[in-house]
Amino acid sequence: MSNLRVGKSGLLLLAFVVLAGSIYHAAERGYFYLIKPDQPPGTSGMEQLRPPSTKISLASIRSARLFGRKVVKAAPPPKQVVAKTRLKLSLNGIIWATRPEDAKAIISGANKRPRTYSVGDTIRQTDARIDSIERGKVVLERGGRLEKLELAVPVLDITQGQKMPTTPFIKAEQ
Repeated sequence: MSNLRVGKSGLLLLAFVVLAGSIYHAAERGYFYLIKPDQPPGTSGMEQLRPPSTKISLASIRSARLFGRKVVKAAPPPKQVVAKTRLKLSLNGIIWATRPEDAKAIISGANKRPRTYSVGDTIRQTDARIDSIERGKVVLERGGRLEKLELAVPVLDITQGQKMPTTPFIKAEQ
């Protein structure tokens, strides 16, 4: 017969495993009951802990809002009908960008000198401020009203197979 030596830590581990197994076995078999302190030790409080049987309706489940509320997005406001501006301006071109704040508009005034403008800029020698730069037009805000300034030539979309026309080079001033 061989001598098996088990240290103190081994015995403690074995005792812990046996105790945990016993507690698990007892709980699995139902030996533990909840006893309220105001009851005599011989009675269990299980009868009082069980909820009365009630029927659950679909309406009560829906009204519980278990998964939150459905968020309905508000419809965007309808686009305003914008009249053409009466200012002596000419929209020569648009430099489109992914971010609207990076877009540029090339506009020439009465002196025929084209300048580049961004959203929020005020056009020289006018009281018009650029509200937005859109496809083929610039929306101006003037005295609380919106006005549009459109390109003189139709908008070409090279992604749809339209050929780009040749135009003379115009140098824009900042």
